[in-house]
Amino acid sequence: MSTIIEDKRIKNLKNCPEEILNRRFSAGSIFKIFILGVANYLKIIDLYQNLNEIQDKMFLSDNDYFVGLIRKMTRSRFIEYSNLLFYPVYFSKKIQNKDFKDDFSFVYGGDLKFYPREIHNWFIQLLGEERNFMKEVILTMLVRQDQIEFFGKSGTWNGAAWYSGFQKNNENSRIITVLVTYEKGNWKKAKEEALKIFIDIISRLSFATDKI
Repeated sequence: MSTIIEDKRIKNLKNCPEEILNRRFSAGSIFKIFILGVANYLKIIDLYQNLNEIQDKMFLSDNDYFVGLIRKMTRSRFIEYSNLLFYPVYFSKKIQNKDFKDDFSFVYGGDLKFYPREIHNWFIQLLGEERNFMKEVILTMLVRQDQIEFFGKSGTWNGAAWYSGFQKNNENSRIITVLVTYEKGNWKKAKEEALKIFIDIISRLSFATDKI
């Protein structure tokens, strides 16, 4: 098992060999952030009116719901507006139709692959977002668990899982990215472990002023 942990504030990397840092991975369901962003921008959904419902869809990573959004906006419009709204700040290169084999592949980013620090950078950018349509997307990632409140999203594939997110704090916001990989495929176990590590770090940082 390999784990990467990175916090914008503490610059902490733990148990992560260089070959993991230098390898590209699927974004998994974290890519759904961009589906919601485009759908909200195009007014296909009303996040303000349906926030609680869509929060549930995000937390559960409801694939059917997000495939439905792709079909409503069409694949070509999603690609067009993703490049308009998210390149080059979130994506280092423009996405193309050939990156996706079918409607379902959009929910995990198709054949697109990203370095761990690219995924981490998405959440740095999200924390600083000033565009209203993306601020509303951030609200859909609100999680309350173990008496802690944070904004985060999981992403899984094969034997690996991300959990990335942040706590908002006027004085010292924390951004954490966790990547757990297993040699043998077990994405459910990886997802549970990634979230567990994330919550453990956030819990300690919520009360700490020094580096962990």
